[in-house]
Amino acid sequence: MGRIQSTTGRAGPPASVPVDAADAGVTIAVLDTGIAPHPDLNVIGGRSFVNNSNNPDDWTDRYAHGTLVAGIIGARNNGMGVWGVLPGVPLFSAKVLSDQGAGTTLSISNAVRWLVQNGAGMKVSVINLSLGGIGRDPFLCDAIQAAVDSGMVVVAAAGNSGVNMSSSLPANCAAVIAVTALDLVQGSPTGGGKPASYSNW
Repeated sequence: MGRIQSTTGRAGPPASVPVDAADAGVTIAVLDTGIAPHPDLNVIGGRSFVNNSNNPDDWTDRYAHGTLVAGIIGARNNGMGVWGVLPGVPLFSAKVLSDQGAGTTLSISNAVRWLVQNGAGMKVSVINLSLGGIGRDPFLCDAIQAAVDSGMVVVAAAGNSGVNMSSSLPANCAAVIAVTALDLVQGSPTGGGKPASYSNW
C-alpha cells in the first residue's frame, strides 16, 4: 500500500504507489533556475535563456529552486525519499532565472517562444512556471498564448504575497492555469479547502 504525501495530496496523486511516467510520451519543461544533476530526476536536456546567454548549454541549477520544483513534478519512485506527482516523467530544463534566483520577463518569453518552435521534437506538452513578479507584460502573455495555441498546457504559480493574483505575473496571463496553495487540515490526506495565508488567489 502506498501513501499520499501531504505536499501533493490535494493535487490528486494516487493512493497507491504511482507508476513510472518515463514512457508516458510527455515531457514537462521547467522554466526556473535550472535543474542540477540528480539520480531522482529524468532530465532529457536543457538550455539557458538568462540574459541572452552566451552559453546556452550552461543550464545547471546553482540556486536549488528549479531542482526542487523538478522533484515535486517528477522525482522517481526509487526508494530515495519522496516521489513526484509524475514519477520519472521526462523533464526539460529551461534556465530563465540567474544563479541568484532573479530574471526578466524577456528571458521567460524567449524560452516560451523557443519551446513553441522546438518543443515538439522533445514531446514538450507542459510548461511549468513556478516563478512570478508584479505587474503585467503583454509580450510574455502573447508568448504563453502562442504556446497554448500550439497545444501546450502552461501552468504558473499564483504567487506568495497573499493578495489577488490579478497583479501577479505570469499567473495573470489569460492562457495560464494558475495554481494556488491550500492550508492542510491535520489528519486529512487531501488537505483543507482554505487558501494558505501566504498564497495569492
